[in-house]
Amino acid sequence: MKRLGISRQIILVAILPALIVSAILSVHFISDQFDYITRSLNSHGKLIAKQIAPAAEYAIYSGNIDLIKPLVENALKDNPVIKVQVLDKNGNTILNISKSDDKNKTETSILSYVFEEEKQIEFNEAILTPQVPVDDIEKPLDRDAENYKSLYIGKIIVTITTRFATEEKIAQIKHGALITMIILLLTIAVIIQISNTITKPIRSLTHTVKNIAAGNLEATIDNNASGEVGVLQSCVNHMADELKRSQSDMEEQLNEYTLELQQTMEELEIRNAELDITRSKAIYANNAKSEFLANMSHEIRTPLSGIIGFTELLQDTKLSAQQNDYSNTIHKSSIILLEIINDILDLSKIESGKVEISSSEFNLVDIIEDIINLLSQTALDKNVELFYRIEEDVPTIIHTDSFRIHQILTNLIGNAIKFTDKGYVYLQVTLGELKDTDTSIKFTVSDTGIGMSNDVKTKLFKAFTQA
Repeated sequence: MKRLGISRQIILVAILPALIVSAILSVHFISDQFDYITRSLNSHGKLIAKQIAPAAEYAIYSGNIDLIKPLVENALKDNPVIKVQVLDKNGNTILNISKSDDKNKTETSILSYVFEEEKQIEFNEAILTPQVPVDDIEKPLDRDAENYKSLYIGKIIVTITTRFATEEKIAQIKHGALITMIILLLTIAVIIQISNTITKPIRSLTHTVKNIAAGNLEATIDNNASGEVGVLQSCVNHMADELKRSQSDMEEQLNEYTLELQQTMEELEIRNAELDITRSKAIYANNAKSEFLANMSHEIRTPLSGIIGFTELLQDTKLSAQQNDYSNTIHKSSIILLEIINDILDLSKIESGKVEISSSEFNLVDIIEDIINLLSQTALDKNVELFYRIEEDVPTIIHTDSFRIHQILTNLIGNAIKFTDKGYVYLQVTLGELKDTDTSIKFTVSDTGIGMSNDVKTKLFKAFTQA
């Protein structure tokens, strides 16, 4: 979006306050006039009703209603009055005179749509006749006396229209708008003249600055302005002189920097060559490590496989119950150790950073009992009670990686026993949240050990960290 020039900004800033003040004054003036017109309309209707009511007293009392027709017809000549009714004390209409509405229709203005539709307002005035006691009949009538009483014999209803009040309001709006427009036009003319006086030297200054920005450092400004603008002109001329000197200095510095850059590029080429040599050495070392792991894989698996094999042969012999239990523990522990070593020494898993999950169906109770049997001797040696509980709603036959479950629970329970000197270690298995067709099982290991601080908890699941 293109920004306004300074002259237009000055005009805009000056006009806005004038416009706001004019609008506020116009609205205030029109609002006062509207209130005056409304009050005048109501007062006018009440006054006409009060004027007709006393005259209608004798006409109703005598039964000659024609006596007040001239007065009513004269009231109807007033523009707002469109109908006059005279009712007796029973509410029966005894006189109803109105004038044709077609004669009073005026030209519709666009502003008339701003106001409400034409309304008809009724003003009621009771027709009263005095009640004078027989004893006081010769006394003059005093309507303000305390003993004065009146008798209701009917009422006057004067109906007036708001159309003419609306037309007066529209006229006031037009009048206020005209005055506001004249004031604004005069204000704009004065502001434009003042703006030109202020902005002429600024435009000259802007033109010179553009030439300097385009590279014409010979451009200068005649100091023909006063005040802050004159100071600014002097500063621009001084800036042009400084730019000339700076340009000369920059050319000299550019030559120096170009020479330094060439030297730096040569040094970078040497460092890149050194980095290539270092990278080649790192690749060679990594390949050597991979080859070492591949060789060690066979060397470690061979004796461990021998332990597993001879344990199986040992189980086929006649053993006592305790010996058989020890043999089973050795066999299962060896198999778990072999799986862990396979993960560690599997080169493809090390390079990809992933461990595959092998799912199979197994009995959860068997896994937990194997872990308890495996760690029970360690707990017994420390005089720590080791027990578990599986809630009834937990399924015992599940389908997942039994080795990972065994490995994780063994580590958790083993660490709990390690840091518990007395008391117990308790494994609780509960049913977690259900997600679609999958079932979540929650394992909770509790102990009476020393516990862990918040700092230790944050480091617990980081690599190469041990509690």
